[in-house]
Amino acid sequence: MKASTAELVKGLFEGDAEKVQDNLNTLLGKYVSIRDFAANAPKEKY
Repeated sequence: MKASTAELVKGLFEGDAEKVQDNLNTLLGKYVSIRDFAANAPKEKY
């Protein structure tokens, strides 16, 4: 299943917690970095 914000919202409206969890985990894994390699940039605070 391809995760997207539309699928996340659909899961929320349907009350499908598993769909929400799967999509949220995939989206966060794609957009939130746990490694900060930038030398002069401010550190990420997640």
